[in-house]
Amino acid sequence: MNNKVSIIKLPSNYQDSDIIDGVRQAIKQANGLIEQIKPETKVLITPNLVAVPPEDIKGAITSPVVTRAVADYITELGATPIIGDSSAVGVNTEDVISVSGYDKLRKLGYEVRDLKTEPVVNIPVPFGKALKQLSVYRIVKEVDSIITVPVMKTHDQLEVSLGIKNLKGLIPDKTKKAFHNEYGLVHAVNDLLSSIKPIFSVIDATYALEGLGPVYGESVNMGMILAGKDLVSVDSVASEIMGLSKDELLIENEANKRGLGKLNNEDIQIAGNVKDISNIKRSFTRVKDFGDKLINDDFKLVFNENVCTGCKNTVLSCLDDIHTEGFSDYLKGTQIYAGPIPKGYDQDIVDSDVLIGSCLAKHEELGNYVPGCPPENLPVIEAMIGKGKIGMRYSDIQQTYQGIIFDLDNTLINSKIDFGKMKREVFNFFLDNQLISSDIELSYHTVSTLIEQANSTTDQQEERLWQIITSIEAEGMSKAELEPGAKQVLEELTKDYTLTVLTNNSTRAAKKALEKFQLADFFDLVVGRAEMEKLKPSPCGVIYVLEQYPELSYDKWVMIGDSWIDGKAAQSGGISFIGYRCNENDLTNKEVNYITNIESLEHLLNILFWRDYR
Repeated sequence: MNNKVSIIKLPSNYQDSDIIDGVRQAIKQANGLIEQIKPETKVLITPNLVAVPPEDIKGAITSPVVTRAVADYITELGATPIIGDSSAVGVNTEDVISVSGYDKLRKLGYEVRDLKTEPVVNIPVPFGKALKQLSVYRIVKEVDSIITVPVMKTHDQLEVSLGIKNLKGLIPDKTKKAFHNEYGLVHAVNDLLSSIKPIFSVIDATYALEGLGPVYGESVNMGMILAGKDLVSVDSVASEIMGLSKDELLIENEANKRGLGKLNNEDIQIAGNVKDISNIKRSFTRVKDFGDKLINDDFKLVFNENVCTGCKNTVLSCLDDIHTEGFSDYLKGTQIYAGPIPKGYDQDIVDSDVLIGSCLAKHEELGNYVPGCPPENLPVIEAMIGKGKIGMRYSDIQQTYQGIIFDLDNTLINSKIDFGKMKREVFNFFLDNQLISSDIELSYHTVSTLIEQANSTTDQQEERLWQIITSIEAEGMSKAELEPGAKQVLEELTKDYTLTVLTNNSTRAAKKALEKFQLADFFDLVVGRAEMEKLKPSPCGVIYVLEQYPELSYDKWVMIGDSWIDGKAAQSGGISFIGYRCNENDLTNKEVNYITNIESLEHLLNILFWRDYR
């Protein structure tokens, strides 16, 4: 019976050896993997590595002991296990790996991959309700089987995060965001489930997490392992143990309707050493239990009786973030709507009111609308209290940067430089002087890469080359405009960060432009092409900046830029990169790793100070 779910209760004083034995028993009691895992095949094991949790919290990520036990079982079947996941949007997976014990598995010879470094491919979604095709990490197509190894925990939007939702770790950050903002999370996750067809789920319920999961909450020592071939059934049983009813499981209910698994108890056979689930049930605290302490008379919540759990919980979770951060005063006088507007209420909506979720799309012109089903927390918080106000709540669990390298053109200043014209004129100059092949594919190059491709120039040719470039730069700079929000953002960042500029322009022109827009005083260092042996995408400029600040290690720096050449320079120089209105296809094609790609400089304050782990 494929709908067999095993539950193994561990000894009260269980050790790692008991966990390993419990995993093996759980797999075997659920009819095992012998029929599904063939020798010499590749198996992707995806644990939950959402983020680095606070030190005192267990149950936010999958225990490496559980994951190792699954990998060892796969090895015994003659297959090759690959452990891989991608953390939440904006989170560096390697940070999670390095502090959670998964780096130790690497040292022991286990293959542990940060999927954010993997290429991305598209796969078809034959019967998708939200999607016709889906971006996944290429390894999903390369392996023969996928096993999800989540941890038992609550979720502040969807009540629980278990085996099915854990599959989101197999998609890139851009797609994760689109699941919320464009497609609707419930349908999109089920489209993912139907497309990749994972074969097995092993739930780590040694330590679980209740409360404001998926990262914050309270650890619960459950001392259990659950396993089964039917992900819907395994999630269903785990949720029942956590005190949830079947109708509260949004993702699993949709999966059941689609025929992707069995949800109801009469269709599920329980195996293992627990015969009666009622003996191990625990009513997990969830976000709805925090409602009374989060809601007061300073602001008004309008929840339609048909509001979905996702949007309602999102509002409550965001209110908790705001209260914890100490920004409750910004809520005064705010009216917040979630779910369909009750009849007659649309007459009361004013511009400052916050409208949350796709159900309110038809009213978006009336107030401050936040799209999504459910929306991500960060844009909801921004709508409630304004951009840039969420500060350092999460600073103790994220990468703490101390230095920022800004690109100049089209990042801080909209310079109006015609880079296409510059590239064509440089190319023609090289052709006229027989310094480059006419067969070169111009569309693949920037000015800097053309210069690298060209043969050695005479002093006279070099002088003429830079005259061409400088002339076009000057023409563009004369029409330059300040990027929206640049000055205000720099005023905030300069309080806490060392700020520098790195540009392929001349240093003199860069400084002149910064002075024109009264930005010069914000920067400790301005580096132009005079200081670089090679222009971006070469890392020479990045390395030059870092050499000026030997007291700051490479991991304390981040670069902000609008082009793949900025990202490649940062990556090759060993520092992190945040895109600003970058072409994400270019970033992917050039294999540039990036934290996120922002549309507004104001978002930079939140990106540097806050991570959305939902």
